Amino acid sequence: MQYVFKLSGESFGLAVAELRALFDIFNLKFKIIEHDKNIIKIKTNANKKIILKLCERSAFIKKTYLDGKIWAVSKGRFLEREPQKKPAFHPTTLKPKLARALVNLSRAKPKEILLDPFCGAGSVLIEAGILKIKTIGVDFDANMIAFSKNNLNFYKVKNYKLTNSDATQLEKTLKPNSISAIATDLPYGRSSRASLKNLAHLYEKFLISANNVLKKRKFAAIMYPHYINLPKLTNKKLWKTISKAELYVHGGLTRKIVVLRKI
Repeated sequence: MQYVFKLSGESFGLAVAELRALFDIFNLKFKIIEHDKNIIKIKTNANKKIILKLCERSAFIKKTYLDGKIWAVSKGRFLEREPQKKPAFHPTTLKPKLARALVNLSRAKPKEILLDPFCGAGSVLIEAGILKIKTIGVDFDANMIAFSKNNLNFYKVKNYKLTNSDATQLEKTLKPNSISAIATDLPYGRSSRASLKNLAHLYEKFLISANNVLKKRKFAAIMYPHYINLPKLTNKKLWKTISKAELYVHGGLTRKIVVLRKI
């Protein structure tokens, strides 16, 4: 069957990467027939019921054309989970739509365990929990752990675990090869050249530690600032790059999103 999807316009590359990930999650094969701007036509063996479930889970699918009819995502479905609506607010809190995209890019499935090693106020954990995915949140800042707990309970998310620990030493609290997916927004700051060097060192150590706890051939969806060369820090013997995308934020910041698969 053929389906036509209208995707959100923030980042076509990111929207297509998410679409590919969703087809992986639902174990579906597909082929892109054509695309123009934010419209993409695909051919797949999936039936209408599965496609609708896929659309409901997505962050970037706006409309789907099925059998001459238009199915549209309910407007405002992320509104109640916007940062300012959360009881524990922090200025760096990730918006729910982007958090949902990271969860999808990680290929996490219901009842599997997803890890956010820099969980902050819990946006990624909340979106994963809504999808019935078990979650583990790690943060070096005890205040952020408290924020996450408050927000997770507010949205009635269950099956989560929070740990005040170091993302570069995940092996101290997690068993090797025990995590099914990783989705995270890396911390950033660039007030000086020294801080950038420290940030790069943090990222590099995290990638090694993350590889130790992630199961083989499973995925890590990672968002990071454009001024850090994450590919250069990624050990090609440990990780295979699956997709790359960019999302413009403002004049001083572009977020990059990479999906890595453990070798």
